[in-house]
Amino acid sequence: YQELAKQHGAEQILAIATEAMREARNSQDFLDTVKRETGIEVQIISGSAEAVLDYYGATYPLDIPSDAGVLDVGGGSSEIVTAKNRHITWLTSIPIGSGAIHDRYFSSDPPTREEMEAADSYLARYMQTIHIPEPPSALIVTGSSASSLLKLAQRAFKLDEHSDRLTNEDLSRCEGLLGALPAEEIAQRFEQRLERARILAAGALIIQAVMQYMHISEIRVSSHGVREGVVLTYSRYGEHWLDEVNSIASRHAASAANEDAQDVTAA
Repeated sequence: YQELAKQHGAEQILAIATEAMREARNSQDFLDTVKRETGIEVQIISGSAEAVLDYYGATYPLDIPSDAGVLDVGGGSSEIVTAKNRHITWLTSIPIGSGAIHDRYFSSDPPTREEMEAADSYLARYMQTIHIPEPPSALIVTGSSASSLLKLAQRAFKLDEHSDRLTNEDLSRCEGLLGALPAEEIAQRFEQRLERARILAAGALIIQAVMQYMHISEIRVSSHGVREGVVLTYSRYGEHWLDEVNSIASRHAASAANEDAQDVTAA
């Protein structure tokens, strides 16, 4: 990737690491090895910082509603952000991702109805513990699961290939397909990477759980996310880009924590 970047004339190369590296016991050994072998210093960012970058990347296009929220479904974590007039009002990072849900609930290929129902029930219960102060009226979803589900729906159900929208019904149909066919067949028939096809049902369940909590019937899928967020913040703040992101993240993460603490006290 460094060689590709240089071929395209990149003057600065930035590298970040997210949930997998936040949780890994040997993360520092890995970072040291990368630095020694490539000269690149990888920054492990917090879940809150990841949420900020997700928001900036996903809402960069001008046609995004100013009050749209953002959901990023990753393999190990998911980030949720709300906003007003394109300013973040609340954010959180939860340790629930498509890979984590798959590993915890799906031992069959394809997953059984019982496995899907157990995962869905867990996600619905978990969402009730988050306490989003003011759920948005529109939701932008980013991450590989969302992009792969959009592609799957377009291929399998002949949806408009120029549309970036998925409805609750579209996602339910995807879940039905993913529960009926093994991952290898999904990958071959609908042009999916096999490793992505294996965890796609879990990604669909997470997205639907958030939609149901927010009472949203349709999402827009964005191919832009944390990477574009890094580029945008670096272009604006230069070498201090991560300090600025951490500052924004800590303000809104702190407000979310205070709200949760008040809820616990009231209870």
